[in-house]
Amino acid sequence: MMRSGILHIEKPAAIAFWGTLLGSCAIVVAIVAVFNFIVNPYGLYPTNFLPKISSSIFDYKVKLLSEFDPPPEVLILGSSRALCIDPDVVEEITGRRCFNWALWDSKIEIVYASVRIALEEFHDPIDLVIVGVEPEMFHLTNQLHAQARTSTAYTKYFEPKPFYKPIVDKVLRTISYGQLISSLRSIRHAMRGMVSTNESNWRDDGFRMFQEEGAWGINEMEANLDKMIEAGINSYPEVVWKPDEFTDLSEFRKQYWNMFLDYCEEHQIQVYAFLQPVHPALLDKLYEIGGEPLFEKTDEFVRDSVNRIHGVYRDYRNPESFGGDPTAFYDEVHMLPSNGALLVRDLLSGLDSYPGDNAE
Repeated sequence: MMRSGILHIEKPAAIAFWGTLLGSCAIVVAIVAVFNFIVNPYGLYPTNFLPKISSSIFDYKVKLLSEFDPPPEVLILGSSRALCIDPDVVEEITGRRCFNWALWDSKIEIVYASVRIALEEFHDPIDLVIVGVEPEMFHLTNQLHAQARTSTAYTKYFEPKPFYKPIVDKVLRTISYGQLISSLRSIRHAMRGMVSTNESNWRDDGFRMFQEEGAWGINEMEANLDKMIEAGINSYPEVVWKPDEFTDLSEFRKQYWNMFLDYCEEHQIQVYAFLQPVHPALLDKLYEIGGEPLFEKTDEFVRDSVNRIHGVYRDYRNPESFGGDPTAFYDEVHMLPSNGALLVRDLLSGLDSYPGDNAE
């Protein structure tokens, strides 16, 4: 009906229109959810009809640890930056079995949960942990990696419980556009006979073979490595650091760090912690945007808290501090194993005696 040149929709017609629209949207969302649940591209649900395109590295590391025999006495913990430390080097220094439990984008909650899993799930005789930390692990707003949020292997050890719930996160992901695209990729993988990623090129001790043919794309990257590092340095501040949001260390995550240290002290586990190195050009970039105070706060907080339990702490933000090569990076934050070996040798250089040894 037209009144004064304005189109007016009768109320019953408007209700029918919006009802049809909302009903159609609900049907589309339901179809997407069912499709993603059946295809299950990330292995989040009990359906396993098609190959996963990307397995959960968080759950896969738990699986590797469960199969590691004899069990480890040393754990390497931290974000993927700590993947540069080869357990074989640690075993050479300490004479103890070592497992690398570094995980993508790991935050302090994961460090705490990991050591509890090792002791309480698998009863591993852990008496030394090597922990790489960085300011981003205490970020105010960055959530845990999505794979961590949906893994009850870790979240059941969170105290206090986080604001997010694994079940809710899984439900939301079933209706996400990103998972829909991944489901379509999973079908393509199945048609081409492709295998799941994240489960290849790993040793049984949790170390990824950086220099193996094709691993991490090192060989393919060499020709463009400088450009890739430069691109990473330019994007890192806004994509990961988020200077507008990252104005201080999270008290919530500082609490988890102290819980981790208390747990280690209670179970007579030595803690050797270090501030993770980054590419010198990235460190300069982060300082330029005002990030230096956060590095200093992280350094002070971790040093004082580790000293409280008579552990060892080193500030290795600059590779030169442990005799490392400032160019031995394959991106803006991940070092090559050659630097990892130098780092851990310097970190453990004062390890005169070892728990359980009868040192003079």
